[in-house]
Amino acid sequence: MRTRPRLQLLVVASLASIYACEDDSSRTTASVPADGGTLPEREGGTERDAQTPLPDASIDAALDAPVDAGPRGALDLTFNGKGFIARIGSNGGTYDQAEDLAIDSLGRIVVAGSSAGSDTKAAVWRFTSAGGIDGAFGTNGVWLKDGSFAAATYETARAIAIDAQDRPVVTGQSNNNAPYYMATWRITTAGVLDTTLAGTGFYGTTSTVGAGAYDNGAAITVDAAGNLVVAGFSTVSASNIDLCVWRHSATGVLDTAGFAAPNGFFSEHGASSPTASPFDSADAIVIDATGRIVLAGTSFTGSTTKGLVVRFTAAGAIDTSFNTTGLQLIAGVGGGVGATAFDGTNGLALDSAGRIVVGGSTEDAAGHFRAYVTRLTPNGGIDTTFGTNGFTVLPSPKNANVTFGGRLAIDSKGRIVVVGGGGDSMAAWRLTANGALDTTFGTGGLFATTGTASSLGDGGTPFIDNATSVKIDSLDRPVISGTSGNATNGYAMAVWRLTP
Repeated sequence: MRTRPRLQLLVVASLASIYACEDDSSRTTASVPADGGTLPEREGGTERDAQTPLPDASIDAALDAPVDAGPRGALDLTFNGKGFIARIGSNGGTYDQAEDLAIDSLGRIVVAGSSAGSDTKAAVWRFTSAGGIDGAFGTNGVWLKDGSFAAATYETARAIAIDAQDRPVVTGQSNNNAPYYMATWRITTAGVLDTTLAGTGFYGTTSTVGAGAYDNGAAITVDAAGNLVVAGFSTVSASNIDLCVWRHSATGVLDTAGFAAPNGFFSEHGASSPTASPFDSADAIVIDATGRIVLAGTSFTGSTTKGLVVRFTAAGAIDTSFNTTGLQLIAGVGGGVGATAFDGTNGLALDSAGRIVVGGSTEDAAGHFRAYVTRLTPNGGIDTTFGTNGFTVLPSPKNANVTFGGRLAIDSKGRIVVVGGGGDSMAAWRLTANGALDTTFGTGGLFATTGTASSLGDGGTPFIDNATSVKIDSLDRPVISGTSGNATNGYAMAVWRLTP
């Protein structure tokens, strides 16, 4: 469970990024790992899952049969027999965190995050479409990495994409105290570092825009030419953090000729107020049909926090055809008042009409936090035909006073699935294409669950589930990554799949 100082840091850097170097040794100690209902076994200091993997394509195909009837927005029991899978102890410790996921061309689910033990390693897990651990990937379905830069003992993957060859590409952070590197790794389909990227399988940057010695990758995508485009932030100084977007070739070379020449990166700060201790960061990225890059994140001035959407040309310049400035600031969604009012964005998708769907969190007039969704026109204005005057504020699980969310995806019917958490529950909401809650999904448009990692009957007390990312599979089923906490055993990474 996040501490209050951790929550304050979310305000500074798009709900997730800036203090990624916290010491995981303070987390609850686990005595019995959990794996979605089976007990992992230890063998030679490594994790071995007792569940039998399901590699047979015919089994996967049978379990992936379309759902023609039954509840919508419920746990899909064809997925691992439970609707979820959870893992802990991949690095020998008690804290596994899933930050993002992707689905490859074979329907395999690839999850990026971190796993803590004697140190914290970047982690990528792969599962079959039926929810089995994919033993053909890495070591028993997981790839782990540390020591990429300066003998780093803290590495974490924060975002993942799949390239045209089904290789996972992940970005995040690598450090051993200062300096902090934006790190990007590429992994083969067999789950080992792909050394055709920069000769090592990874590259990184630090102090991109100044002497701050702190860069972070929070979002990644692969463009039509195979370039890797990473977004996050770079610190200029303790009081100045720049939103930053880098582009590297498929071989890991910074594109200094074709992108924001002669730099190969673009940085921006002060979207809310250029003079008031500007902290801007990016947390989501998409590329539209014309190659323009759209980022969503947060702009913080030292007193107020606003959602931020930025669009760049394919050449890495601010696109002034977008809201005339290239920027759209989002504030006052929930009616928050005062100098500390909070609005942030951390989810982003394009619909079939090229409109930009954005999700995030907002503070209401009572000081409570809520998840919300808005939609922008292709020209960058708020689309007032969506929701109520362009916005939909989402109901909280268990009427929680603090609900964060915003990661989202759009299915083949144009419905918007948003994920987050509140009231100790992971939450998934579904909206119609026009921004109304889809009451056929879950309970009144909301699915929520707690205690995923406590399903083993081991006496552990569940206390928090949280969703961090969502993708839609080929059958319109939401696939969701996140974390499930157990007062006895620590935190497990979790993946849930819901019926469509």
